[in-house]
Formats: sequence, C-alpha cells, structure tokens
Amino acid sequence: MHHRILLLISATVSVLIFQSCTELLCILTGYKPSEIKNSCQTPETGTVLSPRCNLILKNVDRYAANPDSVYESKKHLLSLIKPLIRNIKDIDIPVDTTHIRIRLYCNVPEHKRNDLPVLIYYHGGGFIWGSVDIFDGYCRKMARETETLLISVDYRLAPEYPFPCAVIDSYTVLKWAAKNIQQYGGDPGKVIVMGESAGGNLAAVMPIVSRDSCGPYINAQVIICGATTFEETVFPSRRYFLLGDRSYFVNKDYLYRCKSAYLQDRVDVTHPYVSPLKADLDESMPPALVITAQVDPLRDEGKEYATKMKNAGINVVYREYKGMIHAFMNFYPFLDTARQAIDDVDEFIDNVTGAKSD
Repeated sequence: MHHRILLLISATVSVLIFQSCTELLCILTGYKPSEIKNSCQTPETGTVLSPRCNLILKNVDRYAANPDSVYESKKHLLSLIKPLIRNIKDIDIPVDTTHIRIRLYCNVPEHKRNDLPVLIYYHGGGFIWGSVDIFDGYCRKMARETETLLISVDYRLAPEYPFPCAVIDSYTVLKWAAKNIQQYGGDPGKVIVMGESAGGNLAAVMPIVSRDSCGPYINAQVIICGATTFEETVFPSRRYFLLGDRSYFVNKDYLYRCKSAYLQDRVDVTHPYVSPLKADLDESMPPALVITAQVDPLRDEGKEYATKMKNAGINVVYREYKGMIHAFMNFYPFLDTARQAIDDVDEFIDNVTGAKSD
C-alpha cells in the first residue's frame, strides 16, 4: 500500500511537471527542446503545431500500425492518475443475437443523483479498435467535469462486425437509455450524444437515425474531430495533413484500412448513416457542438458539417482549436487546450440542459 502511494505521488508530480514545462518533457522523452520547437511548421501556411502536440506526434508515430501504441508508453502512469469517481457500473445489454457492454460513470453524490443530464459517449478508433477500458480515464474525466451520468458504449468493431453494426449498437444504447436511465438518476429528456473521430461519426449519425425512426429524443450532439464522410473528397485539411510525407497522428493508409474494414459488401458511401455530410438535415434536429483540431486531416469535413447544420436551421456552436492534432482531447493531462475544450463541452451541456443553474 505504501509503495502504491509513493507511485501515485510520483505520477502526480510527473504530470504536474509535464503540464508546466515543455522543455523538461522534451528532455525526459529523449528530444532536444529546440528540435521540437523548430519543427512545428506545417504544410498549411499560417498553421503551426503546438510544441506539446509536436512532441506527442514524435512519440506516437506507430499509431497507424497499432493504435493501442498511443497508450502503451503512458499506460501505467495514466492508470495511477485516473480521475477518481464516485460510481462506475458495467451493464450488458442485448443487441441482435448477442450482448454489448456499456459502462456508467457518475461523480454526483447519490443524494443529488436525480434527473441528471445523460452523456452517451462513442469512442474513437476508426471503427476497428478501442473499448470502454481504453477510454476509461477520459470518460472518468468527462463525467467529473460535466457532472453528468455518462454512458460509454463498447460497440462492436470491424472487420468482424462491419457497418451497420456500430450504428445498430449505438442506437440500441440510445433506446436503452430512454427506457432505463431514470433508475440510475438520469433524465431521458436530457440525453446528449458525444463522440470523437469514428465515435464522432456515430454521434452525428444518431440524430439522423432517431429522426428517421421517430425517436428516442436527443437533447444535443457533441461531435469531436468527427469523420463525417467516407467519400474520396480531398478537403484542404486532407491535402495538407494526410497526403504529404509527414503523419499528423493519422495517415492515408490507416484511414483506408479503417474504411475497407468498416464498409464491406459494397456499402454505399453516400448513405447518410455512413456519411452524415450527405444527409438531409432539418431544423428539428438537436443543437450541436462541433469541435475540430486545426492540424487534423478531418478538420474541414467537420467544419463543413457544422456549416451544413447551420444552413439547415440547426443551432450550432463551432470551435476549432489552434495547433491541435486529431483526438487531442484525450491528451488532457498534457495539453492546456484539451482541458479548455473539456470546459467548453461542459459549458455547452449546461446551456442546452439548464444544468447547474442553481
């Protein structure tokens, strides 16, 4: 026990150092500070990587071959500094002929756990990797900061379970929440869908599926670095950050591998449940917060989807974070901007649900 306390103190001190001193972080990870700071330029004129993001990219260059490598180098450290949370519960829910797992997080004291906003979270990973376990620390953080009842969805993954399995699983959890969440302290009238990357695609698709299927009700949507189209559209952000020699967290080979695994059997890439950017939208759909990272191949399709929603009469808040990379919010222990983005999500949820008004 004493040994674990010392490790926890050491890990906490390390993170505090990481948050306050980029130069020391460079040295500890084997890079010269000048090497990192002098290589922050990107192919896009006027766009510069955050030095912290540049250092992260240096340390996760194996991501395309093995996405889990993003977490391997810091897995032990982050396991020691996971945000504490009052209540976590795993539940298996039936879908098709099997079951999938969801994990409920809540940091609100039990005596105040009544009619809470419900945040349904769909993780990233290109539809081919990721789990509630891999994103456990991040979900703990989100549940603490937003004071919601957060549901993390362990949707089935490609290639074993290609489209539409992830969509079916995501919608099944949405229906489950509408029917059952009150017994856990949540308000079915305050359901927000949220996702990043592939999960951002699912978060964008859910309001479309819900509208087409006459419910259940979705209060709002949060789309973070979301994939909004599978068409071969060369947006400027893809040209700058995907097609060149340098990898900006994701590369062309990785995205194509995800696409071929997820979209099998000649799936129409223009189907709105695949590419929400092709959907017919209308003003009855829920308000949205769309977050993009400036140095991200998926930036412009996220921005275009926000514009499309606005043009359809949907209330949209759009935020682009300068110098940030794809999935930057997952690196909140090391990025001030990621923590600010989490605060922005919290503020958006408060505004759309009327939470914390007292």
